[in-house]
Amino acid sequence: MEVRQIQYLPPKSLRRHPRNAHVHPKKQIEQLARSIRAFGFTNPVLINQHRQVLAGHARLEAAIAAGLQQVPTIVLHGLSAAEERAYLLADNKLAEKSGWDGASLAVELRELSPLLADAGLDLEIAGFETAEIDSLLSNFVDPEGEPAEEIPPICDEAVSRRGDLWHLGDHRLLCGDAREDRDLRALWVATVPKWFSLTHLTT
Repeated sequence: MEVRQIQYLPPKSLRRHPRNAHVHPKKQIEQLARSIRAFGFTNPVLINQHRQVLAGHARLEAAIAAGLQQVPTIVLHGLSAAEERAYLLADNKLAEKSGWDGASLAVELRELSPLLADAGLDLEIAGFETAEIDSLLSNFVDPEGEPAEEIPPICDEAVSRRGDLWHLGDHRLLCGDAREDRDLRALWVATVPKWFSLTHLTT
C-alpha cells in the first residue's frame, strides 16, 4: 500500500464507499460537527484513488454540517477491492474494542470541567453526555473530596423503634409498617389538623 501526502479537497467531492456498513446517528454527527468547530478538522479522511471514503465517513458528514469548504484527505493506493472492504470493517470494529478506566476518567472530567468553563465550553465537547458524566462522577468518589460528600457509616445500633414519631418541621415520620392499619392511623392522627375528625377516614 502506498500512502501519499495530505490533500485538501471539497468535502462534497468525496463519496461514501458503497460497501460501508457502519452507520452514524444524527446526534453523533452533530457532536462531531461541534467538535470540529471547536478544535478544527484534525484527523484526515482516508480515501482511495476514486475519492471513495475508506475511513472517516462520520467526520466527512460532520464537516459538511459544519460548513467546511475543504477537508484534509490521504489517498491510499495499492489496496485491492477485497482489502478495501476489509479495511472498512476493521477501521470501525477495532475501535470498539477499547474501553475506559472509570476512575481515571472521572478524575479527568472533574478536573477538566472548570478549565473548559473558563474557555466558554462544557464537558459535552469531549463527546460525553450529561447523564454519562453525572453517573461517572457519582460512581467514582474522590477519596480526598469534601467530607460532606461522603456517606456516613451505618450505625450498628438502632436509634428508632416501632411507634416512634419524628417531627420534621411541618412533616411527620413514623417508624412503623405501611401495611398495618394501626400504623397508618397513628401517622394520620399525628399529621391532620386537630379539627379534622377521624370519621373522615370512612367518609
